[in-house]
Amino acid sequence: MKVTQFYLQRGIFRGLAFSKFSSFLGAFFGFALGASARAEAGVKVPLSVWDFQVTSSTEAVLKESGSSVGRQSIWTQQATFLQRFPVGLKGCFLGAGVQGESFSFGGKNSAAVGELRDFAGLVSLEYFVEGLQAASLSLKPGFYFSEHVHSDCFDIPVQLVSGIPLTDHLNGVVGGAGARFYRHPIPIVGVSWAISPRLRLDAVFPEPALVYTPAKGVECKLGGELQSGGFRTNTGAPVEYYSYQWKGRVSYAMGHAVTISGAVGYEFERRVDYFRGGPSFRSEGAVLLQLGAGIAF
Repeated sequence: MKVTQFYLQRGIFRGLAFSKFSSFLGAFFGFALGASARAEAGVKVPLSVWDFQVTSSTEAVLKESGSSVGRQSIWTQQATFLQRFPVGLKGCFLGAGVQGESFSFGGKNSAAVGELRDFAGLVSLEYFVEGLQAASLSLKPGFYFSEHVHSDCFDIPVQLVSGIPLTDHLNGVVGGAGARFYRHPIPIVGVSWAISPRLRLDAVFPEPALVYTPAKGVECKLGGELQSGGFRTNTGAPVEYYSYQWKGRVSYAMGHAVTISGAVGYEFERRVDYFRGGPSFRSEGAVLLQLGAGIAF
């Protein structure tokens, strides 16, 4: 799972009305739904979204209870597809898709896991303002396993996030993510400040970022990123993997549909945690390289 970044832009929540819904969906989207005074009918939300990323991290010393147990590297591959369908209120979309992830661990060490994988469906409910995501609820029902799929590795990670209008230039972000194989739920909280039309500061835990757009179709981003997931091993033990990274990324839109990206960064901490009575392995200090490509139309 990769925690969602919200791209809240100057003034998109101005003039919101909060009294449209009394149901659960109204409570969820209540911060973001309403009649935006700045809404632009010409801004399109992509309905079909494909994304692929590969990340390679160098070897780092792996420790258990402070003692070295070898060295570990990791090769990560992630692919997703999402198809959106307009529903109900303008700007509301129901999404359905699939995802696949593979975390392949290398190096000589005594950690028991060589690979963690997941194959899951995607179900989402999203609200957009001026083509930007303002709120979302996502579920990822699927199999989260180490090497072999079995019925006990089924899980449904859930993520819920919404924007909160504060001022024309400042918006709050609040939400959380959780799953059966996570040790603890992950809070998502902070503010997004549109410093200028080209510069934005996302002071959002756990993925703060400074985003600069020097030209149309080009985005430069410096910030933190949390990659995490909960899995069940072949022996039935739950294991949580997470990696906290700091990256510099450049994305370039090639035409209207294709985007390519490249990033270099530093991995502050990587942990494989058998949190129900098993060992916990920790490494830090790896260098990483990431390449990505996406298609959206």
